[in-house]
Amino acid sequence: MLRAVEPQLEDATTVEQRPSKALPLVLSRLSEERKTRILDLGGATGTNVRFFSRYSCRLHIADLFATLVHDEPGSLEDPEADFTSLCADALDLEPEERFDLILAWDLFDYLRPDQIHSLAGLLVPHCLETTVLFALASYHKQIRARPGSYELLAPDRLRYHPTGIALRSSPRHKEPDLQRALSGFVVGQSFLLRHGQHEYLFTCAAAKGAARASG
Repeated sequence: MLRAVEPQLEDATTVEQRPSKALPLVLSRLSEERKTRILDLGGATGTNVRFFSRYSCRLHIADLFATLVHDEPGSLEDPEADFTSLCADALDLEPEERFDLILAWDLFDYLRPDQIHSLAGLLVPHCLETTVLFALASYHKQIRARPGSYELLAPDRLRYHPTGIALRSSPRHKEPDLQRALSGFVVGQSFLLRHGQHEYLFTCAAAKGAARASG
């Protein structure tokens, strides 16, 4: 009899190369001629800056988790904190800015559903009809205590650098939970990967609805 096997978390200090099925679908749309605006909610890496430099891109790096932890210690755990205001200050986006691609990486694994909902509300006004949001969700029982960093080695391959050795329980967000939390976005495509993550491509339904209403 076959039984389901829980994917094992790699050693906490291991740098891993991981395949991606979702990113090639998004990155194939990048052009050397047409400017693409990208919001990276993760931290800055030289590898990613060099990767995107081959295209006509404008890259806004928010490093949202690290900024919140550094500027407002304890805010992620405090249910009384005004998370929307804290996020707005950390993102520091101009009202007229619009993005074609949002890279959330595994940020949602470190946020409660209500916090994801607040973040989505801030992102929707900066989306176009064609905006895609890329996110990763772990289905391990445990994850690193803090988000690591992801480097684009190729359109279909990432390198993951863990941060520290401490672990925490994983929220193991399911697709319906993320769909409810990400108000204004809908799941376009999703892929279950063998190494213990689920890849999601969300599109901004709210932006599409606004465009139809104005038309």
